[in-house]
Amino acid sequence: MSDALDTLYNSETYEKLSDPRSGLYFQAPGYVYDFLNKEIEYGKMQ
Repeated sequence: MSDALDTLYNSETYEKLSDPRSGLYFQAPGYVYDFLNKEIEYGKMQ
């Protein structure tokens, strides 16, 4: 659980999620999860 939270809170996805200008916070959880998975897989957001 700790590793999962560290991964999220230290990700570019979380930065975008925390920025109201991005609008990412307004998206469905599955959509945000897909962004995080791609970032983990490829090393950055695509």
